[in-house]
Amino acid sequence: MNIEYNVFDFPIGKITIAVNDFTVVALHIEGDRYLKSIPKNWILNSNNELLNQTYREINEYFFGDRKVFDMPIYTEGTDFQESVWDVVKRIPFGSTLSYSDIAYKINKPKAARAVGMAIGRNPICLFIPCHRVVTSSGRLGGYVAGIKIKEYLLKLEGSYKY
Repeated sequence: MNIEYNVFDFPIGKITIAVNDFTVVALHIEGDRYLKSIPKNWILNSNNELLNQTYREINEYFFGDRKVFDMPIYTEGTDFQESVWDVVKRIPFGSTLSYSDIAYKINKPKAARAVGMAIGRNPICLFIPCHRVVTSSGRLGGYVAGIKIKEYLLKLEGSYKY
């Protein structure tokens, strides 16, 4: 199955969006330490409707017209990663959970650090809103594209309390 991508400009910088025939498979913010280069099997396409619809939804989010993304997504991770990402997907706009909260929700109460590692490997940021995960003490914690972007996104959603 082909994976097509494009790079779009948003208020937080460039975001690379990749899709297969039916779903969004990657969404990386510029500076994401896990996307050092575009995979060789990805095909640049500026005329893919799924890419363009994904762009529109993200644009609506940044302009305050969207709180929930509707695009179908596909992830490939370990069972543990998938369980973490499933919880993170359900954190509502304007809300946060801690790494520990997520560890409890997946019945691994001592796995907060591993939860953080799984969140750091999130392949579809914004749609799996890992910026909504903070530390138990209320600090921001880390973010794969940098703490300033995490702060910006939380402020955009009205949940920046730190």
